[in-house]
Amino acid sequence: MFEAKQLTEHGKIYLEAANLLEKKGWCQNHSSNIFDQICLAEALHRSVYGSQESVNMNKVSDVRAWNPSFVALSKFIGEDVIRWNDTHGRTKAEVIEKLREAAYNP
Repeated sequence: MFEAKQLTEHGKIYLEAANLLEKKGWCQNHSSNIFDQICLAEALHRSVYGSQESVNMNKVSDVRAWNPSFVALSKFIGEDVIRWNDTHGRTKAEVIEKLREAAYNP
């Protein structure tokens, strides 16, 4: 019989971030843009804190420190989340898919 996996706290955050990106839209190279689309790091931040306040992208070390889910996702991806999000050619669909994959693979 198939056994459903329990989501970890990180997994719940990743699914919430994926849902936010689907709802608001996704962007690169900024935490948000004039269309109120958000980047992956901003989606993680809002999923953790529920805040509309943007991540201070000038303090990348602070971003890593405030969020263990950020660090865990970077390890899962094998690269810094911000750098991965901002890679030329990356798509919204890839970002959302990676978040969902990470949610169920703690």
